Amino acid sequence: MTTAAEFNPSADAGDARLDEIRNALLSSDVPKATALAREALDAGQVHPLLLHLRAHQLQELGRANEALLLLHQACDLSPADPLIRNAIGECLVRLGRHADAIAAADFALQLNPELARARFTKGLAYEMLGELKEAEFCFRQASQLDPSFADAYARLAAISSRRSDWLQCRAMAGKALELDPPNSIALFALATADLAEGALAEAELRLRTVLENPRMNAHERANARSMLGDIRDRQDRTTEAFDLYRDANLELENFFAPVMTAPEIESSPALMARLSQHFRETPDLVWTRRNPPARSTNDTSAGLVFIVGYPRSGTTLLGQILAAHPGAITLEEKAPLVDAIRDLFDDPQGIRKLVQLSDAELSGYRDAYWRHVRNFGLHLRDRILVDKQPLNLLRLPLISRIFPEAKIVLAIRDPRDVVLSCFRRLFNMHPFTYQLLTLSGTAESYSAAMELLETFRAKLPLNLFEMRNEDVVADFDAHIGKLCSFVGLDWRPSLRSFGAHSRRQHIATPSANQVARGLSAEGVEQWRRYRGQLAPVLPILQPWVERYGYPAE
Repeated sequence: MTTAAEFNPSADAGDARLDEIRNALLSSDVPKATALAREALDAGQVHPLLLHLRAHQLQELGRANEALLLLHQACDLSPADPLIRNAIGECLVRLGRHADAIAAADFALQLNPELARARFTKGLAYEMLGELKEAEFCFRQASQLDPSFADAYARLAAISSRRSDWLQCRAMAGKALELDPPNSIALFALATADLAEGALAEAELRLRTVLENPRMNAHERANARSMLGDIRDRQDRTTEAFDLYRDANLELENFFAPVMTAPEIESSPALMARLSQHFRETPDLVWTRRNPPARSTNDTSAGLVFIVGYPRSGTTLLGQILAAHPGAITLEEKAPLVDAIRDLFDDPQGIRKLVQLSDAELSGYRDAYWRHVRNFGLHLRDRILVDKQPLNLLRLPLISRIFPEAKIVLAIRDPRDVVLSCFRRLFNMHPFTYQLLTLSGTAESYSAAMELLETFRAKLPLNLFEMRNEDVVADFDAHIGKLCSFVGLDWRPSLRSFGAHSRRQHIATPSANQVARGLSAEGVEQWRRYRGQLAPVLPILQPWVERYGYPAE
């Protein structure tokens, strides 16, 4: 939300209602200002400031689509207002339209290059895209343009926490809290540092500060409850921990329901059912392996590997192990397949188009992929590209058709640990992760995804290698040696130091801190500690427990 100081109090002077709203903003009473703005709009008054404030209120209520309409209306009334342009960017971040958000923030910066909040909005969009290096640069720019911008320091603290740089995390969080004592992002970053260093009481105190603040929104309350659940887990108070995870998820489920259950949104179950039906109806011959189309001029790699798997199955671990090899470079959860996904996956008719593509059309999608990779700034020459994106598990038909020569690494972990871990972690929200907010939804989603995977394996000519997380933990050298052989790399003892290497990277996944600590067995058979809570979904998971060779209860 634009700060009060950024509004021009002299504009439209003499309008008593607008003057009252501006005075409320200058007193940092945003709730009063938004309430007055809504009253004015309901009374028929139209003004960019009123529309801007009402849009802010709608965003806080999870109604970002409605907010965006009001902001576009405000922009029509005041097209050269950088604050409104930036507010559009903020709203687009909420809607997950991160590339559009960056464009909106850039437009605002063209109008006012000194607008710190627009730099911040760009940073948020980059952070959501997993581009943490670019995000960090934007947040630093915002803090330099406005040294009193507490949220910029807080986001810098959060990024430092992702790479386990606790000294920098505490320094940036401290600056944020000096300016804004209840800043939730700074408090979460410090609580993460406390948890990593075993200071559970200090972490809990920070989280209680968030929960006891009536002005915190649904995201902030959910994060605080989830992290408090991690504290209870550390204390082996698993019943309390599970209840906190459930309450955090329920908060987010209620908040996102208006968007994620809208008629125009294809749910994750509907998507997987659509794909399953298509493959049941399509003859096997359609998917016969073809020779790969011509090599793209943008492709300077020595090979292409996709790491896929259900979220929390160990994909980040495998990606960072391979990233520690000088002959490979790992692309962490970015979307160079975006053109193919848009045209051939998100479109309900797209999968039918996929099997009919000519070699020239397939070459176009290959070239688009490598063009996006190049734009990420990676130095690929003569190195293997490891594209690590768990949800490419559902997009194996695209990969098989567009990159028939690619190697696929499937990360496997005990299904019971996977489901528990997904339920305990908070993800960026989209239709797939929305299903993970309930235990039953998570288990059913896992089962449907694995069933779809079996269909793909039966129908598609995949060059696929399974890697069980527990095997890597039990005998790192032997199993990573096999992985290296599969992808075309030589075994190196330095791969054992992948944790130290990962701390120098900008990893945006929930597993970043775990991977940075190196190899650990702490995630193996965690489900047994929550067996009572998992009991209702264990029958759903049992076929997959057996399929992947894990011990029974």
